[in-house]
Amino acid sequence: MPTLGTLDIRQWAAGGGVSTFDPWDGEAWVLKNAELFTVSLEIQPGGRALLPPGMHPSVPMYVVFSFGKFAESPVGSFSIAQVLISGRVGIRPRGFVLKTLVSSEAARRELTARWGYPAAEGEAKIISRHDRVRAEAWAGGALIAQCEMTDREPVEGADMEPLASTHLARNAADGNLVLIQVEPAYEYGKAERGRPRVLSFNQAAWRMGGHVQLNQGIVAVYSRCDMALPPPRFIMDPERPSSQMPWAAA
Repeated sequence: MPTLGTLDIRQWAAGGGVSTFDPWDGEAWVLKNAELFTVSLEIQPGGRALLPPGMHPSVPMYVVFSFGKFAESPVGSFSIAQVLISGRVGIRPRGFVLKTLVSSEAARRELTARWGYPAAEGEAKIISRHDRVRAEAWAGGALIAQCEMTDREPVEGADMEPLASTHLARNAADGNLVLIQVEPAYEYGKAERGRPRVLSFNQAAWRMGGHVQLNQGIVAVYSRCDMALPPPRFIMDPERPSSQMPWAAA
């Protein structure tokens, strides 16, 4: 039997933070001069409880703390911080987003409606020094995550493999819960990797429910790039893995 996530999606949605998604066709957002920072660490298998049944957990499971600052966008500048739990949809690696903090009201409105981000008010800070990169996530005046990268070294943009995301949202047309796959594209001007470290994080603030127990670090990545955010290509039933979808029998 396949191993699947065990998140109760209805209970999760009832807890708040699930956006209303209004499917659209249009031009991708182009976010120039983006500054991105991620820290990835292995976690205990109990993280399955934070993946919807439509996703398979990765082996090993890991958590990604993701931070971004966007100087240019169709709605102006904004920052973002989010936490993703690793898994896959079919054969595609994906990270299920637990929560997203977005600094701009206009950006929150568009990211929830167009891509189903579980967006709440908050702010990300990224501080790049000569020997390290440090990032912070703030919400309601409180620091809820702080991560850093040391031993930084340059890498080629072609070596970058950022994790695409999935978002649990409510379809505006019928009110049903859907799982949206979001697949940005990147053109890198600068990329570095290094040793990851989580200095602090608040389980309750990120809706982790005590299921995220950190193990060894994997990698930290810092980059400057142009990022394109196209309309979602794949929207699926969050309770059915891709192997049970109608096309799987074709």
